[in-house]
Amino acid sequence: MLVFYLGLAGTVAAEPTLKAAPDDEVLVYRWKVEGIKGILLRLVAPGRGEGSLTTVLNEQGHFETELHMSAERRRKGDFYRYGSSVDPVAKRSLRAWTAQKIGDKEKSREADLEHEDLIDLASGILLVRRDPPTLRRQMRIWSNGKIYPVVIEPRGEGRTDFHGRQTKVRIYSITGYRVPGEREWKGGLELLLADDASATPVEMFVVNKGVRARLRLDEEASQFGLPDLGQTAELP
Repeated sequence: MLVFYLGLAGTVAAEPTLKAAPDDEVLVYRWKVEGIKGILLRLVAPGRGEGSLTTVLNEQGHFETELHMSAERRRKGDFYRYGSSVDPVAKRSLRAWTAQKIGDKEKSREADLEHEDLIDLASGILLVRRDPPTLRRQMRIWSNGKIYPVVIEPRGEGRTDFHGRQTKVRIYSITGYRVPGEREWKGGLELLLADDASATPVEMFVVNKGVRARLRLDEEASQFGLPDLGQTAELP
């Protein structure tokens, strides 16, 4: 069964926690799970719905970014959430939170992330956009309260629909790998980034225990453009 743990510790709320200002970025998605396992998942958990990837700049000069996925109408109130606070100068996650609500069951986790090579799913998306690797990059990911070794790597170029036309995208993935004595991450993330100034994620694929969720950008509903830190603090 696919389980996304996404939000803040304590009370779990069904609405996104980040409140975007006009200059912040809010990307809107339609999502669904795919494959045979995805069909089985829909019997007990949401299998499609709407999503948003919100990125704001807080008073400390850190990015806060959150991926919120709400369920289709027939499962109204169910949601998944991933969130993170990111230091754009040090290029690392400072804090991460996850939460989910499926029917009457709610779960949430939160953690301070102290290691320089540690990301979570939300910060992984942001860091690949702002600092795309040209070679394989080994890091660790915080997921569901545990830490796993992962590799971030470029996967070449492709084409997909964006702004009503076929456009070139750059493809990146985050996957787990085996390290003796450590847990192996069974999740995965694939990003298709538009070749624009903000490296907009046109499509995203989130994988957990063999179940693949596809998020496709709704261009008309989205508010594009990452918050501007200025030249001195921007990631390369």
